Amino acid sequence: EDISDDQNAVTLFVEVETKLQLTPEQEQLIDDIAMNTKDVDAHSAELATIVSANQEVRTLMHDARSRPKVEWGTRFRTPAIMNLVLPPLGRYRIVSKFLASSAAYDAHRGEHGLALCALEDLVFQGDAVNSHPTLIMNLVGMAIVSMATNRIESLAPSLMVENQGGQCTHCVTRNQVEALIRRLIDPETPRAALLGAMRGERMLVYDIHRSTLEGSISPRSITFGGITG
Repeated sequence: EDISDDQNAVTLFVEVETKLQLTPEQEQLIDDIAMNTKDVDAHSAELATIVSANQEVRTLMHDARSRPKVEWGTRFRTPAIMNLVLPPLGRYRIVSKFLASSAAYDAHRGEHGLALCALEDLVFQGDAVNSHPTLIMNLVGMAIVSMATNRIESLAPSLMVENQGGQCTHCVTRNQVEALIRRLIDPETPRAALLGAMRGERMLVYDIHRSTLEGSISPRSITFGGITG
């Protein structure tokens, strides 16, 4: 099935790769904030600068969640071990840590609606990466979702939810909370992703054995690190 770029969330992920602008020091800070090894309050000024400079990234990641398809365009062409090209996992991890840090900063300044929106986008990114038909991408996707759930857990006790009919502009809506709960307790999304990854990995290993037996590749040329981690 051919999917147009304007229907495919991956198109926006690719655009985000070049849009996110961070210095090495800023990259280290968002890594520390995302991993909860540094306090948001002590670094709110630096986070404000990072978030302000990368608003377009947040917009693109939010827009990606509204797209109906996630198609990575992965094709296993023999010899697959030589031809399979993975997305830039390092950049995806940095984007995920930026979203987690942005959510922490939003919550710190009382913008709980924006914080939860960033975490919803983060969960979507994890699910999308999860859907790639390789185990390494599946593992990265699970790690992204785990990062989101850890941040949700830390935010939940102080989360401000609007009352029915209320006009709280910085609160989360009940619809937001209910939709996120439904996703987090849904077993089918990660199950389907894992099955797809296992099938893809099985196809890859089968092709390696077949290509080796046929003599089209040499065992010495096989490097597993780039495919399976």
